[in-house]
Amino acid sequence: MNMVSHASRPEVWDRIPSLFDGILPEYNLHGDVMAGYWKRLFAEFGAFQLALIEGDDVLAVARSLPIPAFPAVSFPAVSPPAASPPTDSPPTDSFPSVSASGAGPSVSPLISISEAGASVSVDGGGDALPGIDDAIVAGFSGEAPTVLCALGIEVAPAHQGRRYAVTMLDALRDLAASAGFGHLVAPLRPTWKERYPLTPISRYAAWTTETGEPFDPWLRKHVTLGGTLGTPAHRSSMITGTVHEWETWTGMAFPESGSYVFPHGLAPLLIDRTADRGTYWEPCVWVSHPAGEPRLGRPVEER
Repeated sequence: MNMVSHASRPEVWDRIPSLFDGILPEYNLHGDVMAGYWKRLFAEFGAFQLALIEGDDVLAVARSLPIPAFPAVSFPAVSPPAASPPTDSPPTDSFPSVSASGAGPSVSPLISISEAGASVSVDGGGDALPGIDDAIVAGFSGEAPTVLCALGIEVAPAHQGRRYAVTMLDALRDLAASAGFGHLVAPLRPTWKERYPLTPISRYAAWTTETGEPFDPWLRKHVTLGGTLGTPAHRSSMITGTVHEWETWTGMAFPESGSYVFPHGLAPLLIDRTADRGTYWEPCVWVSHPAGEPRLGRPVEER
């Protein structure tokens, strides 16, 4: 097995659409912000897009982006939610204006790095805390990057259950070190959150097992591997579309305006039939990992 980057082996990515089909829910392929930067991500940051290969087979991929230090969210252990936690549902009267070009609200500071470690904090709690959309915009802002942000890890269906997600996480940590960064941060999409779409992410992230570990298996895996969970963000990635597009993406009908729970959604979808618009804000939970060891170009051992 070998780890390669898009910069060194761009032809590998030609095989990914067929090998990884169905890994992400269809709606998740239409993020308003990511769509505007997708091609640039590979053209300008190809060295930070990784693939684990064996012969002609692609086993797993990981996407990342160097971003400037966002001051202020500490990564303490997740604390219990406030008495009146905010809801994951978008408000019915208005929506923040985030565009694929980066226009819209200013990018809030997100990650602060010091000798004491990584921290993340923004006034206003989970509703104001930046998510993956803000990180993407910040990464293309031209400001000097100080931390590597993971944007996603996927394992091909034929190779799941072999700990390749851990292999890719380790590779990103090593990549962060090789690029001179002290930390890898990631806006995580909790695996089981789709089972509890009506539960605010702040409450969900605070759930624990009987042994005190995070309830969600993906959050738990990151903590087991040395990650520190940060504050959940209720509005991490905005996905909008026409009512027909959302019906196509979800396989559902939306006969009237209102909030809907839909397959694989982590929070409710707001449908406005008068405006012919569906709006969904996907939440996330931030995690920080210390950078690994600089070892780009070495063969990857199975772990």
